[in-house]
Amino acid sequence: MYSHLRYILLFIATISISIHTLKAQISDTLYDNAYNNIDSMLSGVSSLNFRKAVLYTEDTYHEDTLDEDIFDYHIKLYTSICKGIMESGSLEYTEKDVDIAFAQCAVFMFMTDTVDMQFGDKVIQCIPFSYNHDDFAGQKDWSNMFVSTLMETNKGNCHSMSLPL
Repeated sequence: MYSHLRYILLFIATISISIHTLKAQISDTLYDNAYNNIDSMLSGVSSLNFRKAVLYTEDTYHEDTLDEDIFDYHIKLYTSICKGIMESGSLEYTEKDVDIAFAQCAVFMFMTDTVDMQFGDKVIQCIPFSYNHDDFAGQKDWSNMFVSTLMETNKGNCHSMSLPL
């Protein structure tokens, strides 16, 4: 009886080690792919794309579970909201750097104020981002440093809230 138990435990241990090894190999492959993609940008082989570099990095950490379409959707939505703020006529400024000032002001308003957006006959409120006081340095969970976490939770820190995607 004990010999059967020993073989069963050995079998379970072997399977466990195999799964761990496979997971490590997948993680290594994800890391290598992200590294190679970013390296090709930095070496001029492909064009620089900060948004993709952030996505590659965060997706590797999340073991290839981030959805690029959702990531892009958020960026396009945020861009659209900021453009709407710029075009709303609610900003007043007449100096020669008006375009830059309006863009910076729109981003600031989007990130810090509740913004009412008109969609047909409906008004939707965009709630501002807030600071993640619980884990601002990512000590509990490193993903709290990520843009994808900011998009998911509306909470961020000095790192994730300042990245110009």
